[in-house]
Amino acid sequence: MRLLFVGNADNPLLVDLALELKRLRPGLVIDMLSERSSRHPRATQAFDSIRYPEGVGWMRVTRGVKFFWFLRQYRALLRTVPAGYDAVHVFYLSAIWGALAGALATKGRRMVVSLFGSDVYRTTGLLKPLQARLLERAATTTAANQDTLDAAIQQYGIDPVRCAIVRFGLRPLEHIERLRALGDRTVHKKALGIPEDRTVIAAGYNGSAHQHHEAIIDALRALHGEIRSRLFVIVPMTMGGVPAHVAAVRSALNDSGLGYRIITELMTDAEVARLRLATDIMVQVQPTDQLAGAMQEHLFAGSVVVTGDWLPYGVLREAGVRFWTVPDRAALTGAIGECMQELRSRQMQCAGNAAPIGALSSWSNTAPQWSALYD
Repeated sequence: MRLLFVGNADNPLLVDLALELKRLRPGLVIDMLSERSSRHPRATQAFDSIRYPEGVGWMRVTRGVKFFWFLRQYRALLRTVPAGYDAVHVFYLSAIWGALAGALATKGRRMVVSLFGSDVYRTTGLLKPLQARLLERAATTTAANQDTLDAAIQQYGIDPVRCAIVRFGLRPLEHIERLRALGDRTVHKKALGIPEDRTVIAAGYNGSAHQHHEAIIDALRALHGEIRSRLFVIVPMTMGGVPAHVAAVRSALNDSGLGYRIITELMTDAEVARLRLATDIMVQVQPTDQLAGAMQEHLFAGSVVVTGDWLPYGVLREAGVRFWTVPDRAALTGAIGECMQELRSRQMQCAGNAAPIGALSSWSNTAPQWSALYD
């Protein structure tokens, strides 16, 4: 069997999915059409080839112009891609690939489109017709939860019969389970060079401005001085960020007086697991989401998670996962202060989160569901 993935070869979820599919289907070939080259250490094992637009310059990064730059580059790139794939799998409902849906569909016997959440929730009237062209070609459209599928069905008129809920597995869960046996959070804080007596707060999970890092930092600055002095802030910005936003977040942290670390280099799965195990509180208040893998990893590791009550996490509640919500970002200071006061009892409540998260998102449970999409 031969598959063509269309997405981001840097994304650890896609790398892990490819590796799991190859484990289930010996001899499987997976080629990747990526928006960029990959820094992931296992990308060359996961993908038999990676094609991506080459070239730099202002057109590639300028809003309103980069769409047309990528459209031209991808159109040329598609001409180099052979036909005859058993399936073309597009990860993220891209308007650019919608514009090229006809040419892309000729490369495979069937097409699968996987929604990521923000592609549905943050779309615009200009992009929707192009996105719809991609969905019209899809034999199956997948999402990680019913809320996202329902939103897509309503916006694009997709036939529900052609939709499926399929979740990515989370490789760090295996490492978290293994490393958990080494000791409590202080062991993992020490391994990461974080003061063992500090309460570690993870602010978001990627570099996108949609994570509202500065709102989280402002909320932490507003805490009582004694509480604030006990904090150490981790800001993971390995994916999705631009240098200007990273610089703005660094400046806000410097002004705050908080101890902090910004992570911009890709981490190994074991390093990610260490970070989750070292974290006391994870704050995640982006405007939209489907079912963030990083947040699930924190829940699995026992972190106290504070997130927005506007996010579609019904599947977690139904599974019995314990987390806390705020009605808006203005409520963060009070919510984090309460977490600090009740930290020990809340961590005990979160100890039971590992089992339901493992059932939802371990690769042993999810990989066969992905594999079945191609039959």
